[in-house]
Amino acid sequence: MTDTSSQASPQTAQAVTITMDGRQVRARAGQTVLEAALANGVDIPHVCYHAEIGPIGSCRLCIVEIEGVNGLPTSCTTPVADGMVVRTETEQINKLRRALLELLLLNHPTACLVCDKQELCLKYRYSPTKAGRTTGCNFCTNKDICDIRKLAERLGLTELTFPPSYQGRPLERSEPFIDRDYNLCVLCGRCVRTCRDVHGTAAVEFVDRGGRTRIAGPSDLPHADLQCRFCGACIDTCSTGALSDRYAKWRGAPERTEQTYCAFCPIGCPIAVRLRGDRAIGTGSVPGEDPTSRPLCALGRFAVAEFAAGTSRLAHPRMKRDGLWRRASWDDAVRAAAARLSQYKGSQTAVVVDASSSLEAQYLLCALAEHGLDGARFFVAPHNARPETALPALAEQIRNGRIKAAYTATAAVEPTVLDNLDLLIVQDCYPSPVSEAADILLPTTVFIEAGGTFVDRDGVVKKRQAVAPPPGEARPEWKIAADLARALGEDNLAYESLEQVSAAVETTVSIRSVDEPAEQTDPAHDLSALPKYFRGHRIGRYVKGLAQLEELITRQSGSADVSGD
Repeated sequence: MTDTSSQASPQTAQAVTITMDGRQVRARAGQTVLEAALANGVDIPHVCYHAEIGPIGSCRLCIVEIEGVNGLPTSCTTPVADGMVVRTETEQINKLRRALLELLLLNHPTACLVCDKQELCLKYRYSPTKAGRTTGCNFCTNKDICDIRKLAERLGLTELTFPPSYQGRPLERSEPFIDRDYNLCVLCGRCVRTCRDVHGTAAVEFVDRGGRTRIAGPSDLPHADLQCRFCGACIDTCSTGALSDRYAKWRGAPERTEQTYCAFCPIGCPIAVRLRGDRAIGTGSVPGEDPTSRPLCALGRFAVAEFAAGTSRLAHPRMKRDGLWRRASWDDAVRAAAARLSQYKGSQTAVVVDASSSLEAQYLLCALAEHGLDGARFFVAPHNARPETALPALAEQIRNGRIKAAYTATAAVEPTVLDNLDLLIVQDCYPSPVSEAADILLPTTVFIEAGGTFVDRDGVVKKRQAVAPPPGEARPEWKIAADLARALGEDNLAYESLEQVSAAVETTVSIRSVDEPAEQTDPAHDLSALPKYFRGHRIGRYVKGLAQLEELITRQSGSADVSGD
């Protein structure tokens, strides 16, 4: 019989037991005391520490008592040891923490933090009041996520030993996407270390010394002139309201996040969509994704929610009668589309989809072209193409009269040839010159509003999730295609659910939207590579920060923007 008494599993060998606040907890060898505490539900106060950045011990708010150790070491820099006895909350510790917090607040607006009317103010004036500068919590759009405010409440800070000094620094709003109010900065250094240590750039750093220390770009140059790629990681790690998302800041704190994938370019990055109610108010990196591998580009971080929330989104089916648009029901619009398409079958009809469409939508529309429309020509517009140059073969065939009717699920079609068509049916998310020329207009979702399968640039099959509702009566592309199939008598394509279509796609030949370049510049690292178009729409029309960024890039390069509006 084999003696196993001295053998231990790898998991056991890597584990230690420590006593924390009177109870035994398990920790991994190599963890710090703070990491072990957070993993076991013990919330030790901290500001400079962030899970994605690592320890530095500069704020010292995470101090603890450890038996056998002199003084009060910082828990974020102290590794665990088997048998260690730790106390995280004592009167001595909290007294020192309050003093340390006061020092952090010397240059931070504190009127609301120590105000005896704070509870009533939060109850009756919860929404932040718009103001030129933040002079207290009531004016701060980030108060719900401010670590400093939470610490002041937790430590019972009701008065300040030292009077604060308002710095009076100008707000920085000259660059896209991010509002910078360094009057709220407590110099925790998270943004500097995120930029430098996680993403390997140096767009911000500590400038000056002593009481003049501040956060700025090296030599006070604009961030875009340095290495800033507007990934937004600095906002996500900011411990106060010093950095804020210019679009999301007035929409409140997110109530939850849902994961899906971006569709602005073929890379298909995972994104965490932040929602308040059913409304997407922002996006960020997915928790657990390796932050050192690749940050989000400016579009993935800042453009998704604003693009989806555009006030000019198409929301209801419409049909053109006597040159005027009339709102229609979905049943009437789909029946009319099927009836009119039936008059133009075969090679005189074109069906057009976008490369950003799900494989389910592409599969259904391709099958409709082949079967429901008796071999209609099928086109896939490439990712991020300008309408004027997206599909030259389609434009030429329309111009020469070989194609007389078109059903297009993208605005990436040359508008100048559309007058040559006898029939144009458009399903889209925004109005465009293409939709204005349509006879029937069917509103559809954008990628955070519809699930579906796609193949990323590396050939990996991924599934998007619908995480937010579409505006009005807009429908997913696959649903519109399935309803159209039913109206055309193709009952075998009239699927009732996305799962049914996905199963059909998996049992047929896999559709690769278009042949994307195997190597192309990554927009997360090169601002000039950011896509300007999505499904034939100029993104900058609907995302203010992107339009500003395009102007900035044009000025930097010294060349005119020839991409057009």
